Amino acid sequence: MRRWPLILVRLIIFIALVTVIILLYRRFVGAFKAKPERLAAAMKKCAHCGIHIPAGEAVIRDDEYYCCEDHAQLGLQQKNDD
Repeated sequence: MRRWPLILVRLIIFIALVTVIILLYRRFVGAFKAKPERLAAAMKKCAHCGIHIPAGEAVIRDDEYYCCEDHAQLGLQQKNDD
């Protein structure tokens, strides 16, 4: 009869260890996955043609984003013509 408390304590410790291992695994695996909302937030729309490009690759002129230098020049020409 005295073995039951010992078995119960071992079972609780085993369940706690398994839970900790699962939580740590999820945290480390989740850190390496790309988050879609972060990728979408980093995209900018070209003011000339409307294509979406990463913000780091965009050409910025007069607070407008362009996909290439040619479209930046065309966009500035259109502004000057207006």
